[in-house]
Amino acid sequence: LLSIDDVGTGYSNLLTIQELPFDIMKIDKYFISDKFAVSKSNMLETLATLGNSLNLTIVAEGIETESELNKIKKFNIHLCQGFYFSTPCDSKTFISRTKSEPHLYQ
Repeated sequence: LLSIDDVGTGYSNLLTIQELPFDIMKIDKYFISDKFAVSKSNMLETLATLGNSLNLTIVAEGIETESELNKIKKFNIHLCQGFYFSTPCDSKTFISRTKSEPHLYQ
């Protein structure tokens, strides 16, 4: 599988998305996080619609709060990642966290 990271910023422009054979589209946190003005626009919905129309798996990056998690639940976004679920850690710590807080990883 091939993933395109930080969709909506940097090198992940629409031409790149159209021309390269991506399977996974990761939406940048700027379109999700309550910290950024762009998150108040409808770009998250637009990007999710684009990803779904291209039959891509969609990942929301940078989920830090329950509010942000609830925001992405409104759209057909398949996966999410961010500090809301876990800070960076080694695999042993992560496995321990998933056992102690399974509701976060469903």
